[in-house]
Amino acid sequence: MGDVTKNFSRHEWECGCGCGFNTLAEPTIQLVQAIRDAVGVPITITSGCRCREHNKNIPGSAPNSKHLPDKDGVGWALDIRHKRGRYWQRNSNRETMRLYILADQLGAKAIGLYHGRIHIDQRPGKKVRWIDKSFNWRNS
Repeated sequence: MGDVTKNFSRHEWECGCGCGFNTLAEPTIQLVQAIRDAVGVPITITSGCRCREHNKNIPGSAPNSKHLPDKDGVGWALDIRHKRGRYWQRNSNRETMRLYILADQLGAKAIGLYHGRIHIDQRPGKKVRWIDKSFNWRNS
């Protein structure tokens, strides 16, 4: 049981450096819970809120990442993957693509496709989609 939703707790998206930044936008919280409900198996948050210092230490992270606090001190992004389980046995790109499609069907504003995970956020504005160079069908 989570302390924010039925499946997620605030510590799951807290900044990895230990600074305590864990303020995530409510629309993103609602989206990740909707994905979890639709999938029916646990979802792992691999990256959530990031302070600016921690973001600098993550290879390939964008200096204007939606994981960073906005002007109101709120992060908007999560990176997620499915947990290994009865229904989704491998953390393959094929299964990651299923998460990508599901996030799109559930109204995600931004989705990035990576090897073994997706980025989701509910940023204000128009929809955004991208595929990272790490995603490769041959690695499925």
